[in-house]
Amino acid sequence: MPSYGYVIHPKSGTSALLSQLGQTLDLSKEPQQRFRRDYLDSFDWRLLKQGYCLQAAHHEDAVLLQLVHLRDLELVTQLHSAKPPRFVDALEPSRLATLLRPMLAMRALLPQISTTVTQQCLHRLNAQDKITATLCVERIKPHTDRRALKLLLHNVVKGYEADNKRVSKYLQGEPSLEATRHSTLQLLLSRLDMDTSYNSKANLRLDGAARSDAQIKRLLAFFLEVMRRNEDGIIKDIDSEFLHDYRIAIRRSRTLLGQVPGIMPQRTVERARAQLSRLGRITTPLRDLDVMLLNFDDYRELLPGTLQADLDPALTFIREQRQGAYQNLRRQLGSKSHARFHRRWRDFLGSPVPANTRLANAKRPLQQVANQRIWKSYKKVLKQGGAITDASPPEDLHTLRKSCKKLRYLMEFFRTLYARKKLKQLIAILKRLQDNLGEYQDIHVHIDFFAHLRRDMQDQGRLPEATAVALDKVIAGLNIQQRTQRQGFHQRFDEFSRAANRKSFKALFKP
Repeated sequence: MPSYGYVIHPKSGTSALLSQLGQTLDLSKEPQQRFRRDYLDSFDWRLLKQGYCLQAAHHEDAVLLQLVHLRDLELVTQLHSAKPPRFVDALEPSRLATLLRPMLAMRALLPQISTTVTQQCLHRLNAQDKITATLCVERIKPHTDRRALKLLLHNVVKGYEADNKRVSKYLQGEPSLEATRHSTLQLLLSRLDMDTSYNSKANLRLDGAARSDAQIKRLLAFFLEVMRRNEDGIIKDIDSEFLHDYRIAIRRSRTLLGQVPGIMPQRTVERARAQLSRLGRITTPLRDLDVMLLNFDDYRELLPGTLQADLDPALTFIREQRQGAYQNLRRQLGSKSHARFHRRWRDFLGSPVPANTRLANAKRPLQQVANQRIWKSYKKVLKQGGAITDASPPEDLHTLRKSCKKLRYLMEFFRTLYARKKLKQLIAILKRLQDNLGEYQDIHVHIDFFAHLRRDMQDQGRLPEATAVALDKVIAGLNIQQRTQRQGFHQRFDEFSRAANRKSFKALFKP
């Protein structure tokens, strides 16, 4: 059943209100409680963005986890746990785990807001001593703010509509209460002025008539900020998505610098690309190992059930390698040279563009430059894809994959310059081709990874015979998957390059 919330006027005392409610509505009091409550969500606020709040109330013997739907403040489900989970997989099998898993995936749960709650609940009882309505008065004190939020929550009990209507009518007429449709979390976010808008994609509204150099600098500054915001999560090793978003911001920055020339001084571009390329290289080992660990259960599924445990030594070996890769990356991200690059690149991107410049595209309207670069990138994809035959080496498909990724990035960078529906349709068409190429390349990388893993474990004398057999079977299974993806390429490319889609690309982008 839904709940109804009321904000208690800051100058109104909760003790007087509780006494008044108890006498007027004939309510019985529960003992007052004082406990810590954390509002849990991922770094990028995945639960909030899907309309949910997960709160963890810390009591002496356990933590009560409650999932609340923000639309009607209804308690969806709850679970007692020994401690707050860092990842969904730490929860026991339950409805809560089932609901959270697709929303959070591999993201860690973080205490986004921590509070101390003083709570007093009152119940309205009928003649049979059954609860017909519940009111809870809460004083919620955020740990990062001196001001407390005072709320009254009316929890409706199903089957007792008459009693709850009477309670609601009284509460709505009480001058010290102001009805609110917002949840406690939403009220706290507003009170604390917290930013929940994180998005790794550029959500900037660009001006197609403006100078290209100024608009491109805005995009690059956005991606640098994405890198900055994720760096702390990488260093603290919170979850693998921090590094994932960090690397995507690097690739998007490199694509902008490489695909849109004549915008900034060549020496500046070359220095930035060199530094970003270095960051791409030093983050690759840890990301590759993260991907292997995230997908490890899928690799087990390639084996008969009786052989799946034989991969355990390989899993241990990968985890050890990951720890070494993490420590190495942590050192490099903490270096003075890395901080110097960030500072200099940030300062350059924040500086005004020159009034006069000889750079070819700097002062051209962004719309013209965007059309030209997207159209050129699209034609390159058509040419590369059309040249691939059944005899083409894997490297040709990898090259096409990179070209498709650059085209996709350009379309997403400049998406506010185009009709939203038409652009979305073309991105979806491109994405189908990318999915095929991506699966093919990922499997290729995984086959190579397992071959090297087998060799390294053998060289160190850590490869049991059963594990060697299991790894060989995994590699054989991946080879079958790769052939399937390769066989599906021509169908996907034919769909992408058919006449109707060419016409749509031409109408939207051709200069």
